[in-house]
Amino acid sequence: RARQVAAVCVVLAIGALGSAVFGYLSMKRAQDAELKARQTRQMAQMARGEAEKLIVYLLDDFYLELEPVGRLDIVAALSKRAIDYYAGLPPELRTAETDRNRALALVRYGAALRQQSKLDESGKALSEAVDVLARLRKGGDQSEPTTIGLGLGLTSQARVAGSQNNRTDERTLAVQAVDVLKPLMTAPNPSIPLRRAYGLALTYLGFSQANTEEEEASVATLEEARRVYRSIDNLKLDDMPSAVAYAEASAWQMAALQTLGRFDRVREIGNDAVKVTAQVLEKRPGHMSALRARALMGESLSATEGFDLHLRKALALSQQEARDWEAMVVLDPSNQIAWNNLVSARLGAGFWSLGLGDVAGAQEQWREGLAVERQVKESAMIGATLSLAAGYLAMIEADSGNGRAAEATIAANRRLTEMAVRGLPPNSFGRAYLPEFLGYYGYPTTGFGYGAYGPAFAARDYETLRKEARASVRRLEQILNITPEQDLRRNRSLEVAYRTAAEASYRLGDYAAADAEIEKALAIRRTIPTRTLSEERDADVQLMLAALIAARLQRYAEAQQIMEPVLKLHRGLYERKDNDDLSQRVEFARALYVSALAAPGKKTAQLTQAAAIIDGLPPPMRRQLSIAFLRGQIAEEQKARH
Repeated sequence: RARQVAAVCVVLAIGALGSAVFGYLSMKRAQDAELKARQTRQMAQMARGEAEKLIVYLLDDFYLELEPVGRLDIVAALSKRAIDYYAGLPPELRTAETDRNRALALVRYGAALRQQSKLDESGKALSEAVDVLARLRKGGDQSEPTTIGLGLGLTSQARVAGSQNNRTDERTLAVQAVDVLKPLMTAPNPSIPLRRAYGLALTYLGFSQANTEEEEASVATLEEARRVYRSIDNLKLDDMPSAVAYAEASAWQMAALQTLGRFDRVREIGNDAVKVTAQVLEKRPGHMSALRARALMGESLSATEGFDLHLRKALALSQQEARDWEAMVVLDPSNQIAWNNLVSARLGAGFWSLGLGDVAGAQEQWREGLAVERQVKESAMIGATLSLAAGYLAMIEADSGNGRAAEATIAANRRLTEMAVRGLPPNSFGRAYLPEFLGYYGYPTTGFGYGAYGPAFAARDYETLRKEARASVRRLEQILNITPEQDLRRNRSLEVAYRTAAEASYRLGDYAAADAEIEKALAIRRTIPTRTLSEERDADVQLMLAALIAARLQRYAEAQQIMEPVLKLHRGLYERKDNDDLSQRVEFARALYVSALAAPGKKTAQLTQAAAIIDGLPPPMRRQLSIAFLRGQIAEEQKARH
């Protein structure tokens, strides 16, 4: 029995040992399987991480390659697919790196949507991206990709705000973008993607500064952007995006310099940057970014020549600018920025045509600009630009005696102005100011009414004109608690409103009211900088009205004192051999008339010269009501002298 018991114990021990061995082997197999699964997961995570990095790289690379050919719709589609991929990942597979890569895809997606004026969708995507990237940086992620993504996201947000006419948010976001990227630029050799992003942020900040009356700051900011882009490959075209970006930064700097009246510097920078775009277009004809830069430079060069009395040069440059924007919208019909800028080019071409005496040509340019509405999406940006086209067209239709057409375009101006301000906060500066600027801003070189003022001028309904001007004065004076820049913009419109009221009072024979109103206009004008010849001419239109009013009140010595420098300026401009601006001849004729009126019984020769100047204008220009009225005043004074 003892042997049996022992045998049983041995059997049991062997069984237990077998069970233990089996258990050990099973556990070992399970451990091996778990290790392999872990390794597989790690490999999958690594592969997914590398794939995500590739997606981000492709989005950046594709953006640089497809922007010049106008196919940002492909970038938008690829970005959307990447975003959808991230959204489909289960929570356990999402990491901080995944969040960052998804945010970078959102940045590219939002930037592409903004170009198409899908502003609500763009703003939503960019807001989410910036929130994620800012949170990652706050959590310790100071990597270059995250920082560049945040900088680009903030710059794109600033652009969206600009397209919505929200200048306050635009500036705040543009400054933040520069501030985010600037610390990394202190490294000994910043990467090319970093320099591109920093140059882009600087360029948009400089653009924003120029739009808010800070031209000196804009010039400095844009010079730094040009330096950054030049540092990439010294404009040798080995890095074509940096060369084109250099040209665009140059274009915006030229615009700021042109506003400051530094025409020689505008031409100097333009000659340099135009060569860069020419080289790019020689290598890659139809390069949209190069066309854009050339068109932007054309706008500044056109204004420079036009305000320097070279209107034929100005018109040719505006026409080339328009052709560049037309080429861009053919390549990319969804590019709302290009459509908007095409309208702006038409505005310039219309002005130069009118100044050359081609009234029909000006009408055609502004009608073509207004017709762009059929091609674009509704937005604040396009609403503002189109409302200007409608306002100028209303002015010229009224001045040509086409009252019904003028009323129709005024209705369009009001509708488009509402489009421009619809998204602005109710108590914001833009909401109060833009309807005045877009609907009532005067056209000083002829003294004829812009926009809603036009029909009253044309019909000589001076009671209505004065009523509207005084109402505009009240609305503008109610805009309070504003920044110095906003105050300057308001004052420019307020001066014109007082000037228009004074003009109406003068024509009604209410010289006392006219005198009080022109005094207020003169006081406001002293707060506005006069930096260019165009601004000096505008100031002189106001002074001529002041002298007329003084003369009617028999303050002849005062009137003559006002007119002496005005007449001297215009005589000198009239005698310039390179002056082909016929509107300046009209101003000179008016100055001669006012000067003669300020000296009763004298200066008859000035009236004769004024009449001869008007009679020498092209017939379509002479038929304009404003010029015919001036000619009638001159004839009336000549008759009184006889």
